[in-house]
Amino acid sequence: MKTKQLSIILGLLLVMGICVYNYYHISTRSNEPFLIDFSKAIIEDTAPELLNTKQDYYFSLVNGSDKPIKLNNIELGDYSGIKVGELTFEDKPLNGLDVPSNKVYEKDGWHTEQGLDIHYTVTILKEKIINPKTATITYTTSGVVHKQIVKIVGI
Repeated sequence: MKTKQLSIILGLLLVMGICVYNYYHISTRSNEPFLIDFSKAIIEDTAPELLNTKQDYYFSLVNGSDKPIKLNNIELGDYSGIKVGELTFEDKPLNGLDVPSNKVYEKDGWHTEQGLDIHYTVTILKEKIINPKTATITYTTSGVVHKQIVKIVGI
């Protein structure tokens, strides 16, 4: 009788393991889905002329996964000499924003379309600045919270 119970328990554990693997690695299909394909910022050498002014920056956030993803937050990093304001999409906060898939399939492969333009204001605080180089993106897929660090291109 103990052998039969042990077999049932091992069988249930195996099924649970397969379900967990499927959920995290197959069902979500969104491991590190984001990329930034272009950005706009001031040239770092022009900062002395713009001291204590506000400048408008933006970047294009692309969802390269197969499905929409709920965005929780974006934190910019690797910058100095500036104060970064709130990041927005169409003048709305990013928390809870559904980012649609930008992946387009064609007969010979796939590509990504234009992403969402994320805008923010920067105050120039010092004569020598370093623009943001990375973005830490917190997002949710299938109820699971993930973080991804993305390089900001073009800055």
